[in-house]
Amino acid sequence: MPRAKALFDKAGFPTIPWPVDYRTSGREGIGLFRDNPADSLQATTVAIREWIGLFAYWLSGRIDQPFPAPGG
Repeated sequence: MPRAKALFDKAGFPTIPWPVDYRTSGREGIGLFRDNPADSLQATTVAIREWIGLFAYWLSGRIDQPFPAPGG
């Protein structure tokens, strides 16, 4: 969502971030062995890919800041 928001901001379209695709049940706990290792690896892979995408878009000038503010 941060990458999409940054692209819209750069194009001059004001946005309000609103999550609609939840990837967890909300019952996850803190700890190394509380979750399925495959699920943890998948979540980490998605997060790293998004961080790399944000940084690459910022370096290429497609977005103004690598981590846009949630509210505007």
